[in-house]
Amino acid sequence: MKDVLNILEQLRATNSSNEKLAILKENKDNLKLQNILKMTYDKVSYNYYITPKTLMLEGRDKFVLQFSLDEILDRFIEALTTREVTGNEARDLISNILANADSEETLRTALMVLNRDLRLNLGRTQINKVWKDLIVKPAYMRCNTYNDKTKKHIKFPAVIELKCDGSFRYFIVANGEVTSISRSGEEYNYSTLATAFSKFPDGVYVGEMLVKGISNRAEANGLLNSLEEDTINELAYVTLWDYISLEEFSKGEGTTNYNVRFTNLKVILESHAKNSELIKIVEHYVVNSLEEAVEHTVKWMSEGLEGGVLKDWGNVFKNHTSNTQLKLKVAASAEFVITGFTEGEGKRAATFGAMTFQSSDGRIQGRTSGFTDAQLIDYNSRREELIGKIIEIEFNDITKAEGNDFMALSHPRMLEIRLEKDTADTYEKVVEQLESAKLFNKA
Repeated sequence: MKDVLNILEQLRATNSSNEKLAILKENKDNLKLQNILKMTYDKVSYNYYITPKTLMLEGRDKFVLQFSLDEILDRFIEALTTREVTGNEARDLISNILANADSEETLRTALMVLNRDLRLNLGRTQINKVWKDLIVKPAYMRCNTYNDKTKKHIKFPAVIELKCDGSFRYFIVANGEVTSISRSGEEYNYSTLATAFSKFPDGVYVGEMLVKGISNRAEANGLLNSLEEDTINELAYVTLWDYISLEEFSKGEGTTNYNVRFTNLKVILESHAKNSELIKIVEHYVVNSLEEAVEHTVKWMSEGLEGGVLKDWGNVFKNHTSNTQLKLKVAASAEFVITGFTEGEGKRAATFGAMTFQSSDGRIQGRTSGFTDAQLIDYNSRREELIGKIIEIEFNDITKAEGNDFMALSHPRMLEIRLEKDTADTYEKVVEQLESAKLFNKA
């Protein structure tokens, strides 16, 4: 069986992804190779809380105790991942161990493991193609949806938070070193944010990357994925809503209640990022009832935001779909009469721009778009036939139409044309539908 150091050099010697994959497959049974790859790239199973630049290797006698690479890696696990030693004691212990490596190559490789980069130009996906789930995805606690089954898990008072519409990120801080990863474990380098987070206490900061002045998720995330780092540093900011200890994050399960985690997060931000435009706390409100939570959610949605997340203060971190953090998205539907079409521009010049509608008493009026290409062609060919027909529209709120006497719907979205019906809802009926949605939160 090949020596693991030789295999690593072989991987470094080629730039071909296919050749790298072939080398990994050829050495699939090499347990030492599996171990060093896992210890380097699996940031869920292994956290070292120490980096090469913090070590003190200069001026020490080398190659005295002759520690092999395997022995050094075993000591990393024993001393660092269990946090048997921390701080300066850990720095001194690891410095001594590394200073007595059995060769320069062993020392160099061990430092790469600590630095979480073997310089192989390999990603988690490629490694996991050979060894399924060898590099573990980061733990992630998903939100469930508020409904009759899940609502029993929320005890009031609770907290309602704005559901941010950005790109999810973990910012992992360990001894001043900052790693930014996505939900799937992909790494990102944001130097400005890293500098800011490096002053924060150790832990995992949970939030989303957002772009200043852009509320559209697809547009903002597209920019984050395409822009150069310097531009991202100028445009992006982070909204945080959770703070998890390194130990609980590594285990994928914790015991610390959310009220403690969130309070700790607010204290940290008050101390290290007060009035910062770069790192912010999520907009949030303590609520004593579902009705209060829905009021905030409706307000956010009327402003074009995505909705809210209702959280129980007893929520604990776990890698699962949590019933103690529930998405709220108030949406009602009602039936209106189609009154006409607006002319289209650009690529819609050949069809139409929007379909206009109103309630049976004319007190609510508006227009809706968002049709598929097939619908645009179909409805345009049947304009006269469709005028006067009933359309079901989903919406989030009722607002006063600016500059007019009638009311308007907030974010109207066509559900379907109801050809089997011939009567639209009145203003009172539409209000009733909205109040019912707010009451029961049929998300």
